[in-house]
Amino acid sequence: MARIAKSHRIFHSSRMEISLMMKLFCHIVVIRSTNRSPAGFGDLNGDDVVDDTDVSMISSRWNVCEGDEDYDKFFDFDEDRCVTVIDIMKIVNSR
Repeated sequence: MARIAKSHRIFHSSRMEISLMMKLFCHIVVIRSTNRSPAGFGDLNGDDVVDDTDVSMISSRWNVCEGDEDYDKFFDFDEDRCVTVIDIMKIVNSR
C-alpha cells in the first residue's frame, strides 16, 4: 500500500512540475511577442536598452508579494505572486 502511495506522489509531483513549466514557457512567449521595445524582453523602462536601470527597477521589488504595498504584477514574470530572484534573473540574463 505504501508503495502505491509513494509512486502516486512522484507521478503527481512530476505532473505539477510539467504543468508549471508549460505555464512559465507560455507566459514568456506571450511577453516576448507583445514587447514593443527594440531591445526586446527585459527593457522594463522602455528606453530601448536592457541595462542596470532595468535590473534596479525589478531588484527594488525583490521579495515583494501579492498583498504587499509595492507589489506590481508587471514584475512577476512567473506569476507566483512574488517577485523573486527567478524574476530578477530573467532581466539580468536578457542583457
